[in-house]
Amino acid sequence: MKVLIVLILLLAVILEIASLPFLNSSGVSPNLVLVILLLLVILKTFEKTWRWIVLIGLFLDFFSGLPFGSISLSLVLITFIIDWLGRNIFSEVKLWTSLSLVAIGTILYHFFLIGWSNFLAFLGQGESISYFCSSLGQCLFSSFGSILIGLGYNLLITLIVFYGVKKILYQK
Repeated sequence: MKVLIVLILLLAVILEIASLPFLNSSGVSPNLVLVILLLLVILKTFEKTWRWIVLIGLFLDFFSGLPFGSISLSLVLITFIIDWLGRNIFSEVKLWTSLSLVAIGTILYHFFLIGWSNFLAFLGQGESISYFCSSLGQCLFSSFGSILIGLGYNLLITLIVFYGVKKILYQK
């Protein structure tokens, strides 16, 4: 089972790097890796595998053009938050639960990614903290439309992937 999950994640990383950027709208493309990681965490089949999340994040960091570590740190934080929400607030795994948690995870992922990227760029520039705060606020406000488009993409992917992952993981 673990081998199948690793192969699915490797395929998702390859697709996200190689072909999904061609499906972008307003500079936003689907985030297949984020959706699959969140669904695996929601379905409670990705427990105690934060090392894989870090490894996938670092691999995506190499190809992103963002400050190194932004994606991996954001993925780790988001998967921990969604895992906590899934365990403590949502008791059953249903489609609407998965859609809700993926929506929360997608929005938080974008906020963390923008925040970490700006913070790491801020550290490299040596600007004042007021510049960082205004720059972060401007980035979040100007990225709101892109975040909504990414949310739509990820929810659509969730609808498609949810049944596939559930069927593979819960075969009888």
